[in-house]
Amino acid sequence: MADFRQGLRVFRKDSALKLLAAIAASTAFCQSMVFAILVLYGKQVLHLSSTGYGLFLAFASVIGVTGAFYAGPLQRRFGAGMLIIGGTALAMLSYIGLAFTSSAVLAVFVFGLQEVGVVVVNVGSVTSRQHLIPRNLYGRVGSVHRLAVTCAGVAGALVAGLVASASSVPVTMLSAGLLMVFVLVAFGPALLRRLPVASAK
Repeated sequence: MADFRQGLRVFRKDSALKLLAAIAASTAFCQSMVFAILVLYGKQVLHLSSTGYGLFLAFASVIGVTGAFYAGPLQRRFGAGMLIIGGTALAMLSYIGLAFTSSAVLAVFVFGLQEVGVVVVNVGSVTSRQHLIPRNLYGRVGSVHRLAVTCAGVAGALVAGLVASASSVPVTMLSAGLLMVFVLVAFGPALLRRLPVASAK
């Protein structure tokens, strides 16, 4: 507990770390909303068989892995802040797109956008934290970040179940996408201002 409190003190003092955690936790929340009902989306909306659903996930994952190869060069060119914002925007477009398509072929590529988006957000977030957190405190401060992201993911899955029960699977997808719009507007500009200054320390 003493180590955790020390990590929490460092975390609370750095606005860039808090912004990173807010975006990462929000992304995890929205991603969990989608993943919690994804099998229902595959069965009810895309009308996939069990094999078709497995192929759907596999092809979307391949798109995500392909995108991961470009995360490093993109970060070197545009910076971590822009990489995180761009990845969040891809996830937002993916969730909104899924809400409006019933074509399995199109949905693979749309879902693949969020696979790429989440990968590049993770790359930008991890490398930024490595710059911001003192090496000897990285584990302690990082545990605070991971706790926030994990709790947000659990909450997102619970909310998805409630929304899907009260409305429909596509509405839940759309809700996740609209939440991502709010995240971009609320945290994006501040993150772009803080990360270059913080990374230069």
